[in-house]
Amino acid sequence: QNKENFKSLLYDKLKSFIEENKNHPFSGVVLGEIAAINPILTKNELVELYAKIDTTKQNKDDLEMFKKGIANLDKYGINKPFLEFTLPNTKDTNIDITSFLGKITLVDFWASWCAPCRIKHPELIKLKSKFEPENFDILSVSIDDKKSNWHKAIEKDNLTWTNLIDIDKKVNDELGIQAIPFNYLIDEYGIVLGVNLSIVEIERIVSEKAS
Repeated sequence: QNKENFKSLLYDKLKSFIEENKNHPFSGVVLGEIAAINPILTKNELVELYAKIDTTKQNKDDLEMFKKGIANLDKYGINKPFLEFTLPNTKDTNIDITSFLGKITLVDFWASWCAPCRIKHPELIKLKSKFEPENFDILSVSIDDKKSNWHKAIEKDNLTWTNLIDIDKKVNDELGIQAIPFNYLIDEYGIVLGVNLSIVEIERIVSEKAS
């Protein structure tokens, strides 16, 4: 993932794999997950790969996941306006995401019970410290159903930026997020710069924008 041409390498490898295994149900699994859970490739690239599989040999749930992922790439994909929403913060004050316009913002979806999410927090803290002078911010959105667990996790992990909670998961569902951690990198105008990026990818994009 650290290679600059990672996306093209991934596309070529997937193309080769799927052409050789178009009847195998694992091809559907891979396409479903890379469309909905980890949308690294473009919509056009995903559609090209999908056209190569034998859909009659695939699991229906995987095909549905792919279609849902494609639909969300259309709606909130790269270069598209991000979803506008309002959610409560730790003091039960409603915060509108448009208040973050004017700076590059990483919108990070997580929950207190999500171990991979918690493991990433130290990296996000370093990221915030490194790029704060470059007009960069982080907005965390939890899908916890218990505010007490959410509050404890914020305090324990030392998340000093704005934290919101999406208890009824309306925002999560509208975005079609299938698994957490999940993130969107938004520019100062509210346009999506990247979806579910690694820390390395975030650093590269923010650095390029700052230069």
